[in-house]
Amino acid sequence: MAVGKLTYYFNFVVLALTFAFIATKLISESFKSLDLVLFSIFIIISMLSLIGIGEEKRWAWFLLMILFAFLIAYTVGLFVLSSSMAVFILIVLNIIAFIVSTLSIKTDLVPPVPSEDKTDKLKKELANLVEEKRALEQEFDELKEDQLIYSPSSKYYHAESCEWAKRIKNKKVITETEAKELKLKKHNCLK
Repeated sequence: MAVGKLTYYFNFVVLALTFAFIATKLISESFKSLDLVLFSIFIIISMLSLIGIGEEKRWAWFLLMILFAFLIAYTVGLFVLSSSMAVFILIVLNIIAFIVSTLSIKTDLVPPVPSEDKTDKLKKELANLVEEKRALEQEFDELKEDQLIYSPSSKYYHAESCEWAKRIKNKKVITETEAKELKLKKHNCLK
């Protein structure tokens, strides 16, 4: 979570306490259908916003801020009717949660500062690819054996640039390892 687990859990606890208090009020007193509808709407909005906050969605903080604004108004109405200390504590907690959700929206709206430009990343990747290419070319050159020329009627093998190799009519191209297998001798051009 971008804002932090502590903020998330604080909002969860405030919502749970508020809804528990409202539920006990609804059960203990004769409740109106409007109270039950508001309570149901508050529960649904709180679940959606908490799920959204868990998924790091920006709209969830805005929804939670609106919910806390309504809960502040609702608990102030309850406080006017009952003048209970518990309701006053809920008002204070809802105000704090409202402020926290407002601050969370503002911190979430600030775009993260990119650590590198895409061009810098591409330049680094290109430099890495060039280095890899050079390393592969060097490795290929090391593995590549010189091609040698020999005549089937001769006991010697020659370098391609040798004058004697240019005179051979029936040329065969071999590598040095193949020349050793055929037990051919090096000509003076290779020594």
